[in-house]
Amino acid sequence: MLGRITKKALDGDPDALVEAIMEAGPTTVRTNEPIEPIYQRMVSRNVESLLVTTSDGRLVGSLYRADVEQTSNDGASSQEEDDASCLCSV
Repeated sequence: MLGRITKKALDGDPDALVEAIMEAGPTTVRTNEPIEPIYQRMVSRNVESLLVTTSDGRLVGSLYRADVEQTSNDGASSQEEDDASCLCSV
């Protein structure tokens, strides 16, 4: 994973090069990390989403803070809480 482009960055100059608007070296998490510490880190750093990657940097999805909050507010069962993949989109 080299970087990501946010929607906000796309709202700028339509002729901008990708390298000029890309967020280099974005924070990533692995699929085997527990959700709660990741969520706490997102809250403390005011981050809305993180990229989920394999150990070799291959993108497998995105984790959205709103999805974690929604799942927690819905009273998810322990099985759903254990299934982090339900919170990731590709």
